[in-house]
Formats: sequence, C-alpha cells, structure tokens
Amino acid sequence: MFKVAILQKRSINEQIDKNIETIIMAMEEASEKHADILLLPECFITGYDLPMSYEKSIADNDIRIAQICENAKKYKIGVVLTAFTKGSKQPQNSAFVINKSGNILMKYSKAQMKEMLNQGKNLRCVILKEYN
Repeated sequence: MFKVAILQKRSINEQIDKNIETIIMAMEEASEKHADILLLPECFITGYDLPMSYEKSIADNDIRIAQICENAKKYKIGVVLTAFTKGSKQPQNSAFVINKSGNILMKYSKAQMKEMLNQGKNLRCVILKEYN
C-alpha cells in the first residue's frame, strides 16, 4: 500500500531556514510512520506572502533544496517540496517531486491557464516506479 503523509501547517513568511527545519522534522516523523511520500502546503519553504518579490524567492539550485534531497535519502521518504522560485523574470509558484533516493524527479511551476494555452505547454507527469 502507498502511504501519503500530509503536513497541514502554516509556514513562516521569510523564515526559510525555520521552514526547512519544520520540513525535515515532518519527514522524519512521516518516515517513522512508514509513509512513502510527504506532501507540503503550497509555497511552504518561502511562505505565501503576496506579492512575492524576486529577491525573496529561491533559485532551483539553492542549498536548502539540496538539504531536503539529502534528508529524503536519509529518511527514505519522497517529498513534494513547494516554494516560490526564481522564474526568468518573476517569482513562480513551484513544486519539486523528490523520490526516496533524494533525486528530483521533476519541477512543476504553476501557470495561469491562459498563459499555458498561449505557450503550448502540455501536461507533465512523472512515473514513480519505486512505488509500484
């Protein structure tokens, strides 16, 4: 059986390191309860403080994302990690799917439907073979 853990908690705006600590503690607890993956609320790393400035968003190669990947491997739990990330011109609402081995399987950034249709974007999926 595939077991999903869900963190239902408000993050602290502009307190990225404290939010990372919360995520790691939740990963450890979820792992102890034999969950396969942990889902986080929207934009949990950065907080959902609108409007979000480009300076307050994080880069895809931010060391704290790597820290979550390391802990996914350590606790053998997948995680859907969420944050405002640096887009090409403005922040974007993003989710990273990280597997139990600590690898980022995909990054998805939310877009308005009108933008998606104008850009010709398609639905993106990731197959979690390790969960079959």
